[in-house]
Amino acid sequence: MGDGSVPRSQGFHFRMNTNVHATTLKLRGQRLISKLKHAGISRYCPVCRSAVSGFNPHGNPRREDAICPVCLCRDRHRLAWLYLLRETRLFKASLAFLHVAPELEMARRWSAMPTLRYLSIDLFHPAMMKMDLGRLEIPDQSIDMLYCSHVLNMLPDDRPAMREAFRVLSPGGLALFQVPMNSCATPVELNASSTHQQRMVSLGDPDMYRRYAPDVLVQRLTAVGFSVERVAYFHRCPPDERTRMGLIDEDLYVCRRIS
Repeated sequence: MGDGSVPRSQGFHFRMNTNVHATTLKLRGQRLISKLKHAGISRYCPVCRSAVSGFNPHGNPRREDAICPVCLCRDRHRLAWLYLLRETRLFKASLAFLHVAPELEMARRWSAMPTLRYLSIDLFHPAMMKMDLGRLEIPDQSIDMLYCSHVLNMLPDDRPAMREAFRVLSPGGLALFQVPMNSCATPVELNASSTHQQRMVSLGDPDMYRRYAPDVLVQRLTAVGFSVERVAYFHRCPPDERTRMGLIDEDLYVCRRIS
């Protein structure tokens, strides 16, 4: 299913046009002010559809052109948004869609789409339901598409989350994962007993447990049943678009449940 097509799931139905959280309402005024303050034409965010004078830096190590000053989406979110928009049926079909650790602007737009039976989950931040990715309270094979960005690396044990994502995905369904990679072919991984200081020194983030190597991530996702495609979508985008939209050179892991 190279076009990202997925079937309509029959077993689970979500409310249509559900707001993710009252927090999103509070952001409307802030977004308008930010649009006026940062108005320009040199950069464009495809998520909030804002033309701005520039994106803000972020990260360790620091990345320029990372965060949209209007909606706060990062470079990796804009890359994933373009892939989902152009290469899948997410914006065209009636689907059950699970958004893990929702980014507020993406959640705002997806929850307003009448074609999506949209559900967002998080344990600690605003979402429609408080839920652990490693223990999903969702029926088997009830989700058509799933988006999960930089969450697996924050879990002491990522395998239960991978198994649960596969369990709830419908046959033919698609899950899109993004994770940080180590700069070499060897992953850096700390266990649950590691301290915040150890993780900060080793990984650059006290809340992170690992930076993956591509082969290790593919092996783990394949082991739970996924058919995995590593997509270098950054390189499919024209060079001028990479600059104007502030995209990051980070592979997307497109995982399908074949049966």
